[in-house]
Amino acid sequence: GVDTLVLGCTHYPLLTEVIGACMGPEVALINVGATCAAAVAERLRAMDALTKTVVHQFLLQVYDRSKTTVFFITHDLEEAIFLGSKVYIMTTRPATIKKILDVDIPRPRDFRVLSSPTYTRLKEECISAVHEEALKAFKAGEREM
Repeated sequence: GVDTLVLGCTHYPLLTEVIGACMGPEVALINVGATCAAAVAERLRAMDALTKTVVHQFLLQVYDRSKTTVFFITHDLEEAIFLGSKVYIMTTRPATIKKILDVDIPRPRDFRVLSSPTYTRLKEECISAVHEEALKAFKAGEREM
């Protein structure tokens, strides 16, 4: 399936053009009352590492300036921790919330947090929770295509 990033862009009217230039034409503006939101098909998985770090830094800067809520769905645990304030880990079918991790890494953030003890601890917690669910899914015969 297609994962989606929904990002309020009240103070960033050119946001969709910037993200669109990085991610392709899968950008749409959605009017929500007096504000707008950019719905972007997640293409971060397909990006090379250098481009991905630039886009991550851009998203962090947008958040730090606007404090706009960002709902980001990703399968990349490191990305979730680096960008998020909370990480929701889901169970296998039926999908329910297995665990909520509060990301207690101060903002503003940059790439240096990726080697911090807090980041490493959160990553280990995520991997453990996801691994449990992967084992359950495998035993149940579920296969992700």
